[in-house]
Amino acid sequence: MGLVEIGSHGQATLLTFHGGDAGNRLSSALARDILFALRQVTGNTSTRAVVLQGGENFSVGADLKERAALSQEEWFGHHAVFEDLAQALQDLPQPTIAAVRGWALGGGAEIALACDIVVASRDARFGQTEALRGLVPGMGGPQLLQRRLPAGLAAYLLYTGKPLDAAEALRHGLVTFVDDAPLERALAIADDIAQASPAAVRALRRLLRRPSAPFREAYRDELEAWRSAVASGDAVEGARAFRDKRSPVFPDPVG
Repeated sequence: MGLVEIGSHGQATLLTFHGGDAGNRLSSALARDILFALRQVTGNTSTRAVVLQGGENFSVGADLKERAALSQEEWFGHHAVFEDLAQALQDLPQPTIAAVRGWALGGGAEIALACDIVVASRDARFGQTEALRGLVPGMGGPQLLQRRLPAGLAAYLLYTGKPLDAAEALRHGLVTFVDDAPLERALAIADDIAQASPAAVRALRRLLRRPSAPFREAYRDELEAWRSAVASGDAVEGARAFRDKRSPVFPDPVG
């Protein structure tokens, strides 16, 4: 797995990916390595959060030189790994945090926006440039933008391919925090997440990832998550730790 480095920080897993060029292009090989790393993390119950970072640039998106050599029919098979990667980012049980520097375009932007929390450097830029190349975003971009932005702004970015700088992205909610040291801030957030009950956090992530629904239906799912947290024993431990004026000790989830 030469294109992705898997590191650890406390109870967080850090995935650093590099495509071999300054733009950190998202080739099929890089997408495959990120997917493999995520699948390893999925089964690691001691990991409380996952932080993803690129290099000087988070990623400028798909490697168009690689795709230019493909026939129209070959594009469909070539795209399968990107589809699997997009789904893996949604299905991961642990919270995800993107630490973004430089450009995050196309599929690179989609990886960042698939994360629960986005920490960007002041020089970060986000854009969905696919329409300029005759494409539609293929890793969830339209959905991800609509969840974070007003519909009109999402449409503008998708139709024009124009980027948002970090300040604008923060103002509109595309980015969670802007920080001169995005990785350090992301790891600090991961440390904060590790203090919470992993069973509760995983249940919350499932709730936050569900599509919008009528209150009665959504509330039923919330109550199911609440009962799951109590059944895990973490709720009892949290209450007793509060009573005893100590820090709670939450075990790793089972499976």
